[in-house]
Amino acid sequence: MLTLHVVISGFLLFLRIAKSILLCFLLTLSFSYFFFPLYVIVPSMVVNLTKEGVTDTSISLSWKEPVDRNGIIVSYLVEWGESDDSDEKKNDSHLNTADLNYNITNLRPYTNYTVSVYATTSAGQGPHSPITVETLTGCELLMFS
Repeated sequence: MLTLHVVISGFLLFLRIAKSILLCFLLTLSFSYFFFPLYVIVPSMVVNLTKEGVTDTSISLSWKEPVDRNGIIVSYLVEWGESDDSDEKKNDSHLNTADLNYNITNLRPYTNYTVSVYATTSAGQGPHSPITVETLTGCELLMFS
């Protein structure tokens, strides 16, 4: 009977120690997550940014997800603007989309545009993937007198 009492006492002591260790571990884990959240990095650049079609006033684009998503892609930021010889964008516009394609409209005919697409996660937006596209010449009516 004495050995059974010793075994039960030892087992109860083991359970108290295990409970204390588990409690310390959980407190440390929650403390470190609260004060030192997991390091999250932004996604890599989108792949194969391609002009699918160009008219005098629109550019249709498509792209593929980044190779390194580094999280859940929440949206894609599409930026565009008129570009000149200095590659400086003028009249910038942008929007967010969840799709892997977009049709930019209301552009000026025969104008160079620089277009960039960024993948975005909760950590922020990744590097851009730029292309330069020229819209087509508009249909012009010439009148001779």
